[in-house]
Amino acid sequence: MTGLFIDMMIMALLLGAIGFGLVLERRVRRLMQVLQELQPAVDQFAQAVDRTEETVVALRGRTSGREAPAPQPETAATRLSPLPTMRNLRNQAARAMQAGTGVAAVEGKADMVRSFFETAQRRQS
Repeated sequence: MTGLFIDMMIMALLLGAIGFGLVLERRVRRLMQVLQELQPAVDQFAQAVDRTEETVVALRGRTSGREAPAPQPETAATRLSPLPTMRNLRNQAARAMQAGTGVAAVEGKADMVRSFFETAQRRQS
């Protein structure tokens, strides 16, 4: 009698775990669909943040009495820039990740967002 009761409890717990897994799987699938719909908005937001950052740097240059230079590719001088901008921090992080083992470096926010969605699509397949 006790063995039957224990078996029934184990079966009930297993069924509960399977049911929870199905509910969780539906929620994750719904979340991935919403993220796919938000991808263009996230890309636009990342571009707007980059433009805003460049504008702030230009305004800082103007208020200090000199004209801010046009954005240029990163060089040794820009790596040592005294202004902590997101672009500088991202580039430093990318260089640090390249030095690491088995870590893929992503240059910008747009690449990071794109790689996230590509990874999510590969996992769904």
